[in-house]
Amino acid sequence: MSRAEQPVWTFNAGSSSIKCAIFVGERACVLAQVEALGTSPRLMLGENPPESLAAATTTHAQALEALLHALSAQGYDLANAYAVGHRLVHGGTAFQKPVLIDAEALSLLNPLRKLAPLHNGYGLDIIEYLLTQQPTLRQIACFDTAFHATLPDTAVRFALPERYYARGYRRFGFHGINYEYLSEELRASGAPKRVLAFHLGNGCSIAAINDHVSVATTMGYSTLDGLIMGTRTGSIDPGLLISLLRDEGLSLAQLEQLLYREAGLLGLSGLSNDMRRLESSSEPAAQRAIEHFVMQAARQAAALVPMLGGVDALVFSGGIGFGSATVRARIVALLAFLGFQIEPNNNATRAVRIEAAGHSKPIYVIAANEEKMLSRHVYRILDQHRTSVSK
Repeated sequence: MSRAEQPVWTFNAGSSSIKCAIFVGERACVLAQVEALGTSPRLMLGENPPESLAAATTTHAQALEALLHALSAQGYDLANAYAVGHRLVHGGTAFQKPVLIDAEALSLLNPLRKLAPLHNGYGLDIIEYLLTQQPTLRQIACFDTAFHATLPDTAVRFALPERYYARGYRRFGFHGINYEYLSEELRASGAPKRVLAFHLGNGCSIAAINDHVSVATTMGYSTLDGLIMGTRTGSIDPGLLISLLRDEGLSLAQLEQLLYREAGLLGLSGLSNDMRRLESSSEPAAQRAIEHFVMQAARQAAALVPMLGGVDALVFSGGIGFGSATVRARIVALLAFLGFQIEPNNNATRAVRIEAAGHSKPIYVIAANEEKMLSRHVYRILDQHRTSVSK
């Protein structure tokens, strides 16, 4: 069997879901996931109707076992995998490119669990589980922070004494796996070089990409910074955090819970973190939350333009960026002074290009595909490994 026929599995774990995909080359054979963990977990496999899982199936370990069992029943056995790719949100300063997992790599990865509490631990748990089940299975970790390793010094440092930078307190940037995918897709389409890329979903960020290289991004040391998100605050006055600790008596655990899980669209609206529900609601608080979301996105997008020296194209991705014509239209309207204007019909039908022809610079809409980018990295790193071994 040639390398192009070897199946690669990918896993992408978050706080409430586990996504799995199986690729042969660029072709996705099957997509599967368990979502709504902790509430009403359900398994989704290909085009099959969602299958509700037992109420007890709320842990990631149980969800992973259910997912693997369902795939096995369809003839997809992990034992036949060429290799497995994993999305890990945070690589810290130690990992700035994908890495083949071994004991040394795992020892360096485990301390990074605390850097992305909604993501890293769940991804590492899957890696460790698969190691116990199939110790010889090759596993590759890919990092959302890696794409932003090219950030210049002025975009990386906080205004803190040098000793803190030396200890790793710096801007990392996230959503890099999808930004890398978007960059490769834009390169293939012949898009202009200076791009503002919007990754808008339950987690949100914007990246300034110049000639397919990240030069600035809205997220920082953690996944809290930047834009308003589903349940996360985005940028917030650090003095406010001091007051919450000192004057409101919040513990560190309570503050983390507030900032990561109770804020954002959910906190502003008091209704939901789901943009679809907010858009369909007539409640003033829901509309206020959307207005805050849009204004923050446009404001921070404009702030990235100096790092590019101008902007030639926009691209929207992520669950909201790809799914909401309203959010796209409202953000672009606020960025009209940069030379952008949407064509309403193309926007409504989610065409790949949605700019007003002859009146606007290019605006792209591209679905996030972190799974495909993970599979590309797996093939590439194993090709490199095979080449280095043969020398």
